[in-house]
Amino acid sequence: RNSIMATELKKNFFEGLNKGMKKGIKEGIKEGREKGIKEGIKSNKEEMTKNMLSKNFDKNIISEITGLSLEEIDNISQN
Repeated sequence: RNSIMATELKKNFFEGLNKGMKKGIKEGIKEGREKGIKEGIKSNKEEMTKNMLSKNFDKNIISEITGLSLEEIDNISQN
């Protein structure tokens, strides 16, 4: 009887562990995608800002187009 209980406990433990790992991986992938998208958008805005600055666009116009603050634009222009 103890052997059967031990076997069932072990089986349930590994099933739970497996489910937990699958859930963790799925959530990690989702978070990674979201982070990647955010970083891509940020990078695109920075590149657009650099291009517009090189063409002497007004910083207020750049801010309206990109949604970046004037401070963020100044930081990009200094890099």
